[in-house]
Amino acid sequence: MPQDQVEVTGMVLFSIPIGDYDKRISILTKEMGLVQAFVRGAKRPNSRFSAACDPMCFGSFLIYPGRSAWNLASVNIQNYFEKVKGDLEAVYYASYFLELAAYFARENLDASDQLNLLYISLSALTDGRFPGRLVRVVYELKTFVINGIYPDVFSCASCGCREDLAYLSPERGTIRCRDCGPEGGEVELLPSALYAMQYIIQKPVGKLYTFTVKEEVLENLEQVMKRLVGRYCDRPLKTASFLDGLP
Repeated sequence: MPQDQVEVTGMVLFSIPIGDYDKRISILTKEMGLVQAFVRGAKRPNSRFSAACDPMCFGSFLIYPGRSAWNLASVNIQNYFEKVKGDLEAVYYASYFLELAAYFARENLDASDQLNLLYISLSALTDGRFPGRLVRVVYELKTFVINGIYPDVFSCASCGCREDLAYLSPERGTIRCRDCGPEGGEVELLPSALYAMQYIIQKPVGKLYTFTVKEEVLENLEQVMKRLVGRYCDRPLKTASFLDGLP
């Protein structure tokens, strides 16, 4: 391997056409965070790179530096997530997950946890045990945790107690117990919703998809996460509109 070539493990978040025959892909990599790479001839019918440029492709990418970005030398795709691509609803969720990952991704930063989260969340979409809505709230909250922005749901912001917590303020990132009562604008959390949030925050990525919740709890979590996304993302995510029409 030439000295100027680097091998990274990652997933294609999106690709855009460049000129008549080339593409530029954004890869979330374990070792280097977000990597922009040109793929020469990717749009040619006989290109060995054409399928590897599709979003969700996961594998090893051999890249070398160019003038303004990296260039792709070779690729070994290990998972195309064909099951996800064969389910339209799963595609909508997956597109949203990729965009949220791209929103927080930065160059030259370790992205092991975010990449792992993205991988197992895409897998969970076609697992059959977890509704897409639950996968979404788990993915959103853990993404915020990985990026160091999430509410304190473990102790009352007023008295410090850790029992009977009930009133979460997504905007302030705090929770209050029933004795202290709400200040205004909080979401009242069901006990199971609170436990689910604490579980997602504390558990390692590999142990996230081990539970399900009742419909009323899921609706409560969705209410919270909608406001948290509005707080932590300074612009609407385009792919979120795909999910609005889903039952």
